[in-house]
Amino acid sequence: MDGEPKTDEGHVQGKIVEIDHERGCGRILATDHRLISFHRTAVVDGAFEDLKTKDSVALVVPVGERGTNPRATRVRAVGTLDYDPKIRV
Repeated sequence: MDGEPKTDEGHVQGKIVEIDHERGCGRILATDHRLISFHRTAVVDGAFEDLKTKDSVALVVPVGERGTNPRATRVRAVGTLDYDPKIRV
């Protein structure tokens, strides 16, 4: 840490496209088409073990985490999201 407080972009929504319960991590395809990683410690309002592929989630991504592997700091399950995550190339 450089002593500067982290700011975030606000809540983003997406769907879980990969989850590895054994390793404690996963990836979310956000509605803005970014693929965002998360760790079990980022899950709030529920248990990491309850999450599964295709679950809709809300997440927070710190400003500056726009590089090749952005990481969510807070992830929580939300109701059904009418969004079909297809990766755009």
